[in-house]
Amino acid sequence: MLLNELFVKRAQFPTSIRSTGRAWRPAATSLVVCALNAAAGAQTLPSLAIDPEGVTVSGVSSGGFMAVQFAVAHSAMVRGVGVIAAGPYACAQIHPLWVSDVCLHGRPDPRESVAAAAAAASLGSIDTPSQLDRIRAWVLADGTDPVVGPDVVEAARDFLGAYAGDKVKFMVLSGAGHSMPTVDHGGRCSQTGGTYLNACGFDAASQMLDYLYPQAAEEPDAGGELRSFEQAEFIPGWRRLLGNDSLAKLGYLYVPRPCRRGGCRLHVALHGCRQGATGSNQEFVRYAGYNPWATRHPAVILYPQIATTRFTWYTPWLELNPDGCWDWWGYSGADYAVRSGVQIAAIAAMIERLQQPVGEWVGE
Repeated sequence: MLLNELFVKRAQFPTSIRSTGRAWRPAATSLVVCALNAAAGAQTLPSLAIDPEGVTVSGVSSGGFMAVQFAVAHSAMVRGVGVIAAGPYACAQIHPLWVSDVCLHGRPDPRESVAAAAAAASLGSIDTPSQLDRIRAWVLADGTDPVVGPDVVEAARDFLGAYAGDKVKFMVLSGAGHSMPTVDHGGRCSQTGGTYLNACGFDAASQMLDYLYPQAAEEPDAGGELRSFEQAEFIPGWRRLLGNDSLAKLGYLYVPRPCRRGGCRLHVALHGCRQGATGSNQEFVRYAGYNPWATRHPAVILYPQIATTRFTWYTPWLELNPDGCWDWWGYSGADYAVRSGVQIAAIAAMIERLQQPVGEWVGE
């Protein structure tokens, strides 16, 4: 169902990014980061012969909803999924008139999401959902989250558990506001706002990746590089003309030095609303906690990026996405939760590029 009439209230999602008052600091002193931006000129996404058996995805808030959607749409590709402060598959499609009441603050029925996945599979729009039985899933609810209630996150747990069974790990972080919890970077743990990275004394990214990759051995820290790349080439031409993909000009990629030779695992990390990287704000891609883990357990981290879209007189058909959220309610089209959805298709194309044989490395 096309949800053009759906308006998700801005109050339900982060509406601004404010300084936390804390100085940026690297999570590991030996971490080598080369942060590129548009002014410096982004490069193309490299091919790194990524291990096809080592692809996982995670996200927070709208990114968590998208992580579930991507794992369902491409269950043949994904081996694990992490969900922070987000709900079950196709919730907004199931409840188009009560998105806020049910999918953010209510009690979604995971059985309805299972049925929605089965219906999409019967049309050939997603991979066979039964392939989700081989994934590992890590699900976290922020204990004092005023944006996405714990019952919604539990529904995501139960939806994934319908396939993966006891391979789903669920946690509630007491006292945490709507955020990506970190050890010591960001606002106070109970905060909902700022950069939506909260210092909770809890390394959510590392806890998650340890669970998704149980066999990943720790190796000496060899450093790595954070680089930007152009995302436009991964948007199908006709969808690019419509202009409703909401993908930012630049995406980001973290590559530990050993991974330049190829053969590393890949994790796709999806930011939440108002966490997309800009020239002045790269908090999520730098400090969410993924990069230090990837350096110690060589893994490539892909950070696709969403930008805000607003009404203009020359694009009156565009749905508003003023907070730069991943599409979990349909602003990019009726197919937002299946393989043909423009955002899901773009992420899949990025992964396919990274899986190609190692090409020439251009960087630090």
